Amino acid sequence: MADARRIPVDVPEHTFVETASLNQDLVLILVTRPGMENLWSYHIPTDSVEQVAPRGEGPGELMFPTDLAVQGSEVYVSMGTMRIATFTCEGTSCTHHGDVRTQFQPTQIEVSGDRFATTGQLPLRGETEIDALDGAIHHVDSAGALVESFGDPYQTNTWMVNAHFARHNRLTVLDDGSYAIHYDAIPRLYTYGSDLTLRHVVEVEDFLQPTFVYEDGIRSVYQEDDHSRMQQLNTIVGDIAFLSTSTMQLSVPSESIETGDEVQLTYDYFLVGATSGCASHFEREEITGEYGESYYFRWVPTKHHLLRIGEGSVHLVEPDGA
Repeated sequence: MADARRIPVDVPEHTFVETASLNQDLVLILVTRPGMENLWSYHIPTDSVEQVAPRGEGPGELMFPTDLAVQGSEVYVSMGTMRIATFTCEGTSCTHHGDVRTQFQPTQIEVSGDRFATTGQLPLRGETEIDALDGAIHHVDSAGALVESFGDPYQTNTWMVNAHFARHNRLTVLDDGSYAIHYDAIPRLYTYGSDLTLRHVVEVEDFLQPTFVYEDGIRSVYQEDDHSRMQQLNTIVGDIAFLSTSTMQLSVPSESIETGDEVQLTYDYFLVGATSGCASHFEREEITGEYGESYYFRWVPTKHHLLRIGEGSVHLVEPDGA
């Protein structure tokens, strides 16, 4: 952080922010929190920020955005309104190119060759052209049609539980054409080869798994005191992915904890080989804080920069300062 610069954009909690580096000079910041939806571009040489897309339902506007992907000069934003918005960036500016209408609600999105790789779910209400999403990962063509689904999804007989895991996951496509996916409360990383078959299930150690409780068809909640979460998942180079987890440990039981009580946050960082299925733990950060304060953050490595999201800001570390 001593070498980091703050990008001049205020953002909400780290879980509502996605970032990507388009090239050495341009960083994209997507705010996904409902009511605050925005896509920003940050030009590093001039230290300037430009709004690419505001909240709204018209062309070039965002409603319920979920994720961000880049390929070349193209930027893609998946949305819960069954759309993928496309923007083209040249120099310091990005312009809206068009929207791709999908047959389901995409959550995570990656570009895989000439098509998209996504996770997602069917809407609870409204008609679609498909009856089911049978896999964990879905290929969508450039026109928005579902091409195929592969992998075993997390499935129960309860829609609300299935919907949680359809939304709370991370997906990355590696440079060798393989895939990796995890769900936030399950200490496993699943990797699939370019032939779309399961290659490895990588176990994460020292993970405090919470219990998911479904209450009378009204709501679904985590029942937890001390707990862990699977967090960031990014391709670094080749078949190597960056993976992080976070763990919160309370000083008193959750039913009696009060603002100001001590909490311990631990972040663990791994490099995972999609081909080998090996995970190497290379760093741990430990933070002591107070309950009620926001200490959660995320490190996001890209092929051009290292970004840190947290405490209302996005910081950037350039390669020369890393």
